[in-house]
Amino acid sequence: MLNQVIPSIQIKKLVIEYLKDLVNHAHGNLVTFRPAKIGNDLKLKFKSEKGVNTIIRSFLVELEDLGLIVSIKKTARGVVYGIFKNYVKEIDVKKSPLFWKLLHEFSTDEILYIIDKLHKGDITLGELFLSLI
Repeated sequence: MLNQVIPSIQIKKLVIEYLKDLVNHAHGNLVTFRPAKIGNDLKLKFKSEKGVNTIIRSFLVELEDLGLIVSIKKTARGVVYGIFKNYVKEIDVKKSPLFWKLLHEFSTDEILYIIDKLHKGDITLGELFLSLI
């Protein structure tokens, strides 16, 4: 059987759907996750698809660079990322609650479109925040 290549956009959609599920089933003000855990939970970590976890990691780094998620801690098992529901002064998280709202209220395709706009610089987080109020 030939190895199938999963397009990176499909992996990003699966990651967003995974994060949406985390947020929608959260009981507190914080959800945490690791790239490898997402890969395992999505059953994408197969020997024939070694690049999948790399795509997941790079997508999470992109989300962190955009200010949508935060790096909670770095351990021997990798980086633990988090999304906060509310602003937390101690950690100085200013943008993360915005992503919680996006995940909770928007479709996967809409979120990816917004991320693309942020990445290209077509819209700022401030403008996005004001449009959501």
